[in-house]
Amino acid sequence: MKSARLAEAAVSATKAQTSCSPAEEVAAGIVAEIAGEILSLKEHIAAADAETEERFCVHSMAKLLTSLPGMGTRLGAEFLVTVGDPRGKFTGADQLASFAG
Repeated sequence: MKSARLAEAAVSATKAQTSCSPAEEVAAGIVAEIAGEILSLKEHIAAADAETEERFCVHSMAKLLTSLPGMGTRLGAEFLVTVGDPRGKFTGADQLASFAG
C-alpha cells in the first residue's frame, strides 16, 4: 500500500513537471534507440524460434520426442542437438541418463 502511494506521488510529480534538463532530449533519444533495438531482437528471436520448430518438426524423431511428458519442440530440438540421433547410440534409458549426467 505504501509503495502504491509512492508510485502515485511520483507519477503526479512527473506530470506536474514544467522544466526539463538539457540532457533530457539526448536521454530520450537513447531510450528510443535501445527500445527499437530490443524490438528488433524480439523479432529475430521469434523468427529463430519459428525456424527451429519448423526444422525440428520434420525430423524423424520429432513425434516420439514430443510424446514424452514435458518435451516440446524447443526442448526436443535441444535434445537432438545435444545427444544427436539416439537410435543405436544407447542400449537403454539408463545409459541415456548416465550420458546426461
